[in-house]
Amino acid sequence: MHTTETPTGGEHLKSSEVIALAAISRRTLERWVADGTLPAVKVGGTRRYLRSHVEALLRGERAA
Repeated sequence: MHTTETPTGGEHLKSSEVIALAAISRRTLERWVADGTLPAVKVGGTRRYLRSHVEALLRGERAA
């Protein structure tokens, strides 16, 4: 995986990495972002997701 570290130490994942980690479709990821279930940030024109948010969501917790 080609992840990106943020200045605060949080690891950002690409969309493809979130899809693989969560075993979801691209459409599900888009829906999670649209309804606020999973926050995303734009980095260089692409969306990135904090690993901690993805892991919290997979544990059944709210990511934000």
